[in-house]
Amino acid sequence: MPPFDRSQLQNTKVIRLDPDDQPWRVWPAPLDEMLSAHVTPPADALAVPPCRHLQPALYPDALYWGAHLRRINEQAWLYHREFDAPAGDYRRAWLHFEGVDQYAAVWVNGELAGEHESYATPFDLDITRMIRRGVRNTLLVRVTSPWDLPTPRGAYPVDHVLRRMVKGTYEHGEGVIPPDVNPLGIWRPVHLILDQGLSLDWLRITAGTDGRADISVALCNATGATWHGSLALNIEAENHDGPGTGIILPVELPPGDRTLRHTLHVSGARLWWPWDQGEPNLYTLRAVLHDRDSLPLDVSDTTFGFRSVALERTAARFTFRVNGRPVFLRGASYFPHLYFSEVSRESLARDVELAKRANLNLLRVHVHISPPELYDMCDRAGILVWQDSDLNWMHETSEEFQERALAVQRDVMASLHNHPCYVMWCCHNEPTMVYSRRENLEKRPDPALYADARRTDPTRPIFLCSGQMDRDWRRSGDSHFYYGALWSKRFTEVRRRKRVYLGSEFGAEAPAALDTLRAHPVAWERLGHLAEQIPDLWAYQAELTRFYVEHLRRLRATSCAGYVHFWLADLAPSVGCGAVDSARREKPAYAALRQASTPLQVSLEHDGRRPLALW
Repeated sequence: MPPFDRSQLQNTKVIRLDPDDQPWRVWPAPLDEMLSAHVTPPADALAVPPCRHLQPALYPDALYWGAHLRRINEQAWLYHREFDAPAGDYRRAWLHFEGVDQYAAVWVNGELAGEHESYATPFDLDITRMIRRGVRNTLLVRVTSPWDLPTPRGAYPVDHVLRRMVKGTYEHGEGVIPPDVNPLGIWRPVHLILDQGLSLDWLRITAGTDGRADISVALCNATGATWHGSLALNIEAENHDGPGTGIILPVELPPGDRTLRHTLHVSGARLWWPWDQGEPNLYTLRAVLHDRDSLPLDVSDTTFGFRSVALERTAARFTFRVNGRPVFLRGASYFPHLYFSEVSRESLARDVELAKRANLNLLRVHVHISPPELYDMCDRAGILVWQDSDLNWMHETSEEFQERALAVQRDVMASLHNHPCYVMWCCHNEPTMVYSRRENLEKRPDPALYADARRTDPTRPIFLCSGQMDRDWRRSGDSHFYYGALWSKRFTEVRRRKRVYLGSEFGAEAPAALDTLRAHPVAWERLGHLAEQIPDLWAYQAELTRFYVEHLRRLRATSCAGYVHFWLADLAPSVGCGAVDSARREKPAYAALRQASTPLQVSLEHDGRRPLALW
């Protein structure tokens, strides 16, 4: 069925508050400044385009390095605009923010409407009592994403700071995220929604291989009186001609929030598969809330797939299964851009095609939550997604941080739940990077995050953490290794690892292409001296990539469920582990990854000196 536009509802108005041709008025303020009830923009306020992080809006040609970038995060930024509210007879008014990076506090007509944390999740604020009907209203949003304080005796980049944000898109080390980058801003649209106080707030669906679809629908009644009506649930095939089903349920809804649960069965449901195993068959669930006169009051759609996933863990081996069938994971870590506001559907589609063309069936969304369009594309392309949380390396161990991390994790897991591509969740990446500092892993927040994730979603494998936890195969068990790069001189030393459950991170750094470096004067100034060495560095990266992949594929018969190369694409014009650079120019490592990941492959095993066996 075609997507339903909420603005088509007769009793609901959806108004985009930040249309593309109307910039925000934006200006800085001290981080510790308390705001007065009414704030007006100064004469020198900036005009910032909607749906842009502040860095690319202000410095489109200097996005990667420099004190000008650091100064942005040393201040709070106030976003201001005015809007007209219709004079209609609606009962409720609320704001829907699709994405603010990282902390947001929102005022309407001088009153605090609410606050939110996390660039990754949308949020809603009820402003019914604040809005002024038929006249001009003001909206003010205070946005911050502050730097963490340095830690004494810390070593860059692992523990030079103790991370205080539930955010992975900053402070990750020069080879991944340049140290001056910390995205900030209102980076997705803002809507004003006016309705009659009745709404479908979200849909969750868990659909198995037997055609059973367990549906949860969150309903809200803000009218102050018990409401009677009906809820229609319809399932239709989305990208094929398979059968569907539907039902109309009577609903009695007292004031407040309620979750309604119902199970539907689709006879002969076509299963969702990764692309190398079958077709990624999708279905659409549409929920429609009707009043007693059968008029639709609210509509919500979601796309899903009938499938099951499991990671069988034993002390001897891991086996990953989709729909009961063993599937060997061939993957790469992925991060679409330093600033997600600069991502387009076209750029995401290009990267998904890069992964598929490299014979990969999995992307590990590395220590961040990607724009929602990526998951839709992976659903349709049949690409599995291993989803990391935003936690990376060393974080606070306070109870306050743990509660914030739990809240963000629950929101993210809920927002991704319906995607069939999303098959694994990892609570924290490399909390044992400094082996002697295990407070996150053993105290807070990781044990609580792991327990909560398992309760929240028992349908997917959950990893307590990733990296340096090979022996803890019940809760983790995957391996990060950098022989021939960070750890030792010879990449052939990976042959010592005779039992690997899941090789989830390996690679070596190599510079971007010369044309990519020359296009960025700062990058060329920093790295131009490597020009003559690039062919050799590229060749080394390619050979290391090929050797690791082939070794891990040979371990499939005895222990290994798959591999995840680090990583698909660099984020900056620099020296990185990407198989392609930030301009998507291919390094030889991409061809090596593609060839080594061919579903059926012949390879010659060697130890760097002599051949050993033909596989």
